[in-house]
Amino acid sequence: MKVSGDEDWRLMGQDKYLFGASFEFRKYEPPRIDWDHDHCEFCLVKFCADQGEGCFPDGFVTENKKHWVCKDCYEDFRDRFRFKTTDSVHYFEEKAKDK
Repeated sequence: MKVSGDEDWRLMGQDKYLFGASFEFRKYEPPRIDWDHDHCEFCLVKFCADQGEGCFPDGFVTENKKHWVCKDCYEDFRDRFRFKTTDSVHYFEEKAKDK
C-alpha cells in the first residue's frame, strides 16, 4: 500500500510520538504475562505471540518496546516519519532477496 498523502486513513496523529523513532524488527513478545497482543500504530493489525488467526508474529517495535508497526506500514511511512532502524539486518536481507 502506498501513502496517499495527508488523507491516508491510517494517519491519526502518530507524528507526535513516532516522528524520528528508532525501530528494530522483532518477533512479538508481550510486555507482561497478562498482556496478549498489541496493534500496529497505523493500520491496527494485531500482533500476538500465539500466532492465532489474524495475528502477525513479528514487526517493527520502538526501542522502548511500546509501539508496534507492521511491515507494510513501516515501508509506507518510514520516509515520511524519518524512522530509523537498528538491529534489523535480517529483515532487510530477506527483503533484498525478494527483489
